[in-house]
Amino acid sequence: GLAKKVLIANALGELCSKASALNEATVIFYWIFGISYMLQLYFDFSAYSDMAIGLGRIFGFHFPENFNYPYLSGSIQEFWRRWHISLSSWFRDYLYIPLGGNRKGKIRTYLNLAIVFFATGLWHGATTAFIAWGALHGFFIIVERIGFKKILDKIGFLRYVYTGLVVLFGWVIFRVANLQPALQYIRRMLTPWQYTQSTYALRELIGNRCIVMAVVGVLGMGLLQVGIKRFCPTAEKLKGGVLELVYCMFLIAASMLLLVNGTYSPAIYLNF
Repeated sequence: GLAKKVLIANALGELCSKASALNEATVIFYWIFGISYMLQLYFDFSAYSDMAIGLGRIFGFHFPENFNYPYLSGSIQEFWRRWHISLSSWFRDYLYIPLGGNRKGKIRTYLNLAIVFFATGLWHGATTAFIAWGALHGFFIIVERIGFKKILDKIGFLRYVYTGLVVLFGWVIFRVANLQPALQYIRRMLTPWQYTQSTYALRELIGNRCIVMAVVGVLGMGLLQVGIKRFCPTAEKLKGGVLELVYCMFLIAASMLLLVNGTYSPAIYLNF
């Protein structure tokens, strides 16, 4: 958890902040902004959850996982079963089910879902941007419940592309936290032919560390873990061994060095 936060999330957060400060740039800068924040948010939030789980075990408490590789989801419904599980479970148990859940007909189910995601957006912030972010997820979940999920199950890899894009554009709204500028960012991302010239060089924005951490972030969001389980199941035997101990000690040492020498270490969740 500490390594996720210090090594990956902070590097991607710094990249995201630099990209968001650019006014006139090509479309690739806006995509870098969105993707870097998407990865930063996951590694930042899941890092704190991992640290809480680890500290809990030291004292004899066993907390459940809070993030289950959400960016490998093939639908928005699945995304919310994998993302911030404690929050989505709370809204399910204390709002969705008391409202009637899916027990009172389809129309009431859709209304209940709309209320839950309106409340989810409002919980993060009482602004139109956060409400729009919640409404975006609520809209696609309702559309999937109506019948779009059956189509998603038939289109293979494209369902992951669809889910990733919905989540990505939602995070842009979430990060900008102001609806009109956020929509401008999304418009720039979707109209590359309008933004082909820039006064900024890509290498001015992206350093070697950012490139390495971005690659590690993409692989570490679940792709590497799933690949190891599928193609190298014997790797599970290394858990609790000397190699894992050396690996963890290396991560601790690298994290502590960056904590001492670094100055950029935002705590995103303190904003909510």
